[in-house]
Parts: sequence; C-alpha cells; structure tokens
Amino acid sequence: MVLASCTYLEDIHLLGNRFSGEIPESFYTLTNLLRVNFTGNRFSGNLSTNFNNLTNLRTLYLESNQFTGPIPDWNNLTNLRNFNVSFNIDVTGLIPSTLGNFSDQSFLGTSLSRKVLPHRSPAPRSPAGDIRTPVTEQYNWRNNEYSETKKDSDGLVFWGKEDEVFSLQELLSASAEVMGKGTIGSTYKAYFESGIQVVVKRLKNVSVPEAEFRVKIKEVGSLLHRNLEPLRGYFYGTEEK
Repeated sequence: MVLASCTYLEDIHLLGNRFSGEIPESFYTLTNLLRVNFTGNRFSGNLSTNFNNLTNLRTLYLESNQFTGPIPDWNNLTNLRNFNVSFNIDVTGLIPSTLGNFSDQSFLGTSLSRKVLPHRSPAPRSPAGDIRTPVTEQYNWRNNEYSETKKDSDGLVFWGKEDEVFSLQELLSASAEVMGKGTIGSTYKAYFESGIQVVVKRLKNVSVPEAEFRVKIKEVGSLLHRNLEPLRGYFYGTEEK
C-alpha cells in the first residue's frame, strides 16, 4: 500500500479485496482522510493508536478482517460519525467510551463487552453526511417478479424479495451525500448504520395520480442490467416523491 504521497486523499475504499498484514504506518500520515472502508479484507495486527492522527475522519469501517487485541482510546476522532469493527473475532476488551455512542451493530462478532458508558452524546447527523459501507451481498433480481412486499405505515413501499427494510423516517435521517441535481430533482446516496446503502431520487414538481406513478415505477423496476442498481422501493406523497 503506497499511499504516503497521496496527501490530499479524502476517501479510501478497499471493500472486499484480499489485502493482508498490518496497516502500514504511512497510512496514518494521510491526515486529510474523511472516509475509510477496509471491510472484508485480511488486515491483521492490533488496532493502532495512530488512528488518532486522522482527526478529520468521519467514517471508519474495519469489519470482517483479522484484527486482534483491544480498541485503543481514539480520543482525537471527535468527528467520527460512522464506525464498525464487527466480525473481528479476536478484538477483545471493553468498548472505549469514545465509541460508546455507537450501537451494538458496530461490534457484532467480536469478543468485546459493553461496560463503559459513553462520555459524549451521539453526534448530530448532517444532510451532507458520509459514505457508508456498500452492501456486500445484493439480491439477484433476475427471474423475480417485481411486486410490493411491504408498505410501512409511513407510506414507504418496498419491491421484490427485500430483506432489508426501513422506515421513511429512518431514510430521511440517514447520513447522505448529494450525487447530482437534475431538472426533475436531486439524487442522493443514503447510508444506514446497519450497513444498508440506497440511492434516492427526490422528485420535484411532479404532479401525477398515484396509480399513474405506480405504473411508471413498475416500468423502471422492469429494467435489468448489470450496470443498473435494482429498484428497491418508492414513496408517494402529496409533496414528496
């Protein structure tokens, strides 16, 4: 990993590769990093206190590796909003108070125990939040008939054999980043603490009956291509679609 010269680097995403060994010391000199995703590799060794050098870090995903030992007190990571160290079975000890505001979903499949209460309140979410781990196992929508499978009380409708469901409120409060703006609305990518990520198109100035809207949604849902993400659901409201 030759990264020391990439001093302006803000994002590193190495999801699902076979990188192994300890994280090199040069990595901790990249102080402009905002988002790091090492999920699904074979990184090993103790989790370093040098993560404290990355004071701008907002997202840190270390799950499904081979890290060992305790999690240090990363007191300098005050901007951290998303964190996961799940499925590192040899990570042991107590959850540091600096990470105590993260849910149990961030520590699954480890030997940690939660005995230390957080000394800081959960960080507020921002509409221009941070990148979340891509979902590593996507449902194969081919040969599947697009049909409604769940309609929450808040009006959010899911399609097909959807295993991961969430409420509209959870969607609206998830971390997100703007992907682009067009003539009919803006596109966002939303990231949940559970690991789900979805692309959301928020339409503007679209006044059509719900029945007609559903027909158009089915047309979109029937498009199958390896370069297209499958349709997961929709929301139809008077002022929000």
